[in-house]
Amino acid sequence: MYKSLYKKGLYQFLPFITTILAIIFTDLLTGVLIGLCISFIFILKNNYKNPFSVETENLNIGETIRIELPNQVSFLNKASIKDTLWSLPENAKLIVDASNCNFIDHDILEVLEEFKSVVALEKNIQLNLVGVKDHYELSDQVQFVNILDREAQQKLTPDEILEFLKRGNERFVKGKWSEKYFKHQVNATAFGQNPIAVVLSCIDSRTSPEIIFDSGLGDIISIRIAGNIVNQEILGSLELSCAKIGTKLIVVLGHSNCGAVSSAIYALKDGNIASITNKIEKAIGTSDPSSKQSNLGNEHIFNHVVKTNVLNSIDEILDSSEFLKRKVDAGEYKIVPAFYDTSSGEVQFFQSVQTSPKSESIF
Repeated sequence: MYKSLYKKGLYQFLPFITTILAIIFTDLLTGVLIGLCISFIFILKNNYKNPFSVETENLNIGETIRIELPNQVSFLNKASIKDTLWSLPENAKLIVDASNCNFIDHDILEVLEEFKSVVALEKNIQLNLVGVKDHYELSDQVQFVNILDREAQQKLTPDEILEFLKRGNERFVKGKWSEKYFKHQVNATAFGQNPIAVVLSCIDSRTSPEIIFDSGLGDIISIRIAGNIVNQEILGSLELSCAKIGTKLIVVLGHSNCGAVSSAIYALKDGNIASITNKIEKAIGTSDPSSKQSNLGNEHIFNHVVKTNVLNSIDEILDSSEFLKRKVDAGEYKIVPAFYDTSSGEVQFFQSVQTSPKSESIF
């Protein structure tokens, strides 16, 4: 018993051992009262600490502070919550998420109400208060959503947009997705869109760009076709996305365990599937077809084909679209290759594919 309490930490062990010692050196009643006092002191000390997590997120609209409240928030937490809210800088964007709360003390609700109606207005803090239960005398409030306007979209450089995508994928991999407020995003994008990137990806159900880049409604133009190949309609869509809608970054995204690449390796030509596999075959190489099946189990080799196919698609975009090539050469637009790992959820942005020095062909 002593060992199990000790393993739980000093906050569990010290009140217990203090009570035992007090009983030994005084009497039962006095010892119990002393133990209760010590326990209450530890409770007060523990509750005065921040009963919430505070994180800073870098989203498309800039730096956002996120405060997530725990399951129970009592009056003992009032001082630390108030200190945190009142110390926020001017012009900040703040999300207070009470989605996990089953109980919020009335004193805490008063603090939140005062901050919303007085402090936030004085310091020009945009506040999203979400997850508040209906039976509280305080309701949800959303003052900003992660949506870009046209001016903000055009100020972004291709490299900055790429960093947004990388950070979004990092959040996806870690399971720390940003709050989307889809209902509010619908309203904000009802009369126009200002996406930051266009992603040409495969139709694979596991590779939805909006999800793996943790983006919101209207952030990404998603063009999906088996094997992320390029045809005239795809080129037209890319040009429309950039020239008319304003995106400056094109991502061509391949992925592991790609069924379209596997079909090309096995030379599947049934029906209209040949229109896909014929384009992917250029990435496979000129080795003996009989060796294809034995090498298919080699994940590194298979992914090599996938990445080569991505680069071939980019070459075809630049060769076939004078408009996009001119913009890329001028540095106004950027086209980047990427590879999504279906087992980890991670997106790898790469520049080239190294061929094994032992063989000129992939298979």
